Amino acid sequence: MVSLVIGELVESAAIAAVLALNAAIGFIVELRARRAMDALLAYEAPEARVRRSGTTEAVPAERLVPGDVVELEEGDA
Repeated sequence: MVSLVIGELVESAAIAAVLALNAAIGFIVELRARRAMDALLAYEAPEARVRRSGTTEAVPAERLVPGDVVELEEGDA
């Protein structure tokens, strides 16, 4: 910090305060981003209960094919 070396204490303090505030904001943003990523990673892909060839099985919803009979129950989203 050049301001501190040449004796500008007010400017040095202002620069230090801005740097500390920037670090705190960066930390908070990083923490929120990490929590959001953890929530996304914990999200499970929706599954569907289907009847195929006379048996019922749970399959990922993106793997439904024409001809699948989807079993629905009250409360299914």
